[in-house]
Amino acid sequence: MKRYKRIAELDDLVRMYARDQSKSLEGKLALTLVNIEEDVPEDNEFIRNSFQADYFTVFRLRKGNSVIRLNFKDYRISPGQLVVIGPDCVRQLISLDAGSVVESVVFTIDYLNEIKLGKKNSILIHFFSYKVHRLWSLEKGEDEKMDFLFARMLEKMDHIYSDNFGFELLRICFIEYLIELNYVSLRYREKLTNRYVIREDLVAKFIQLAQTNHLVERQLSFYADKLFVTSKHLSETVKLITGKTARQYIDYLNVIEAKRLLESTALPISDISDRLSFSSPAFFTKFFHRMEHKSPREYRKRYK
Repeated sequence: MKRYKRIAELDDLVRMYARDQSKSLEGKLALTLVNIEEDVPEDNEFIRNSFQADYFTVFRLRKGNSVIRLNFKDYRISPGQLVVIGPDCVRQLISLDAGSVVESVVFTIDYLNEIKLGKKNSILIHFFSYKVHRLWSLEKGEDEKMDFLFARMLEKMDHIYSDNFGFELLRICFIEYLIELNYVSLRYREKLTNRYVIREDLVAKFIQLAQTNHLVERQLSFYADKLFVTSKHLSETVKLITGKTARQYIDYLNVIEAKRLLESTALPISDISDRLSFSSPAFFTKFFHRMEHKSPREYRKRYK
């Protein structure tokens, strides 16, 4: 099983369920409104298995009930609720009722850079941080506003190539959508101070680097050199924003991937150790026990 899913792979899901209620933009932004007319097949590899992705996701339930597992914690979702999912998150759809209506907005960091939000990038996507609650309940006015903004984005996507200002109009609608999410997120996250805002850009770059390299590079100096800061400054800044030091965040990514492999594959412990670039299975076992207070074998037995 592939560890990461790319945004382009949503096309298979779109063709299967969404029909004409889904639009995508060059593998950078995808809008999907799915009416689940029947139960999701058990053998659907994209939906049923856990995976990480290279994109951000806002998953909103308009009708029905669903259970999503994020980083091995289950979230029960009802109409009027949404889930925010960052690229570092291991995700798995556990159940989705027939008759459910699901809306999703999926976008990459490349699209955020392309629309040139600058330093506001880190402010607006702070709500994807693991410090923020994943599950949000929308109030009546917020639910209606999200419906309106999603419909506008779909409309602008339809005319993106035929309208001389198609890309710009879509950009404006998408930014307005992010701003509305940001307002909702204020109920679910700590208030940002100026010092947080200034330093979040460095942390966002570190997280992007860590997500790409953590399986092969666990030395903090590697990331500090790439970001042109000292290891101490990087670690202190990451802790200020996320609550974890940079090294703890790298360990967090590794243990999440280890748990995914232990749960969803039959790979021997030695192979998992190799995939995670540990020098030996014994060192991997020691690391896993330190993080989870049980051995990899003990953890796997829970799911057998």
